Amino acid sequence: MMYMVMMEIRTTKPEARDKIMSAMKDIGHWSNRFETLWLVEPYQKMSATQLRDRIKPHMSTLDSVFVAQIHENWAGRHMGLGFPEWMARRSFK
Repeated sequence: MMYMVMMEIRTTKPEARDKIMSAMKDIGHWSNRFETLWLVEPYQKMSATQLRDRIKPHMSTLDSVFVAQIHENWAGRHMGLGFPEWMARRSFK
């Protein structure tokens, strides 16, 4: 399954941001072509709620997160070299 994770990180502490980024990278195959938007294909089957709960402990009480499952129907523009191929290798089921 592929998920879109949108975050608003209000903390200014670099170490806090690093912990959130590390937690996201540990979940699965990821891409963050935009600073606040991640695409992630978890290594283990999980729901959007479970994914949110995996990163929530690393966030401050002021930070926001939104997680949604995405499907194969997607489009992009200027997403960088290799992005279409990266998406083609992902599982949407």
